[in-house]
Amino acid sequence: MSKLVIELQKDIIENKIDTISILRKAKLIATKLNLVDFKQWIDYELNGYENYDDIPEYRNIIGEVKAKNPYYGLIPVVMPSDIAEKLNTRKLYNPISELIDLSTSNQPITIAFPSELSESLCANVSVRFPCYLVIPKNAIIQIIESVKNYLLEWCLKLENDGILGDDFEFNELEKELIKSKEK
Repeated sequence: MSKLVIELQKDIIENKIDTISILRKAKLIATKLNLVDFKQWIDYELNGYENYDDIPEYRNIIGEVKAKNPYYGLIPVVMPSDIAEKLNTRKLYNPISELIDLSTSNQPITIAFPSELSESLCANVSVRFPCYLVIPKNAIIQIIESVKNYLLEWCLKLENDGILGDDFEFNELEKELIKSKEK
């Protein structure tokens, strides 16, 4: 019989299974063990974050504000450093599936500013083109890797606590162990 938690550890380490499938398997484990908070985090990762305050710090990215010139492509926007600092940083709420798609794209990763903000920004820096936040691909990859690292740490803690699961089931002792650890 295979131990579900050990199987998930292998899936994470071997990198043969996609991150979405790994999250789904972790959701199965969290649901069977009635780990409500952890299941909620998995749901946020799979479906996207609705509340800005719920977005974890590892989803905080730093990009560069650029304008899209129809002749020259993306060009830097020069602005005071205090404004740049606020506009260059953002937490990404997107589902992990979107981040995975972005990480494999050959196009620059851009996030459009709301039109009001873009127009205001352009007027203040004498640029007449729409403004975007350009994100480095490695920032997106780092979010995906952080999710996998977090899952691995969780699996190792479950194993350390003696909670492994047989096939797709957990016995009563394992369920009681997890309840006692949550208190």
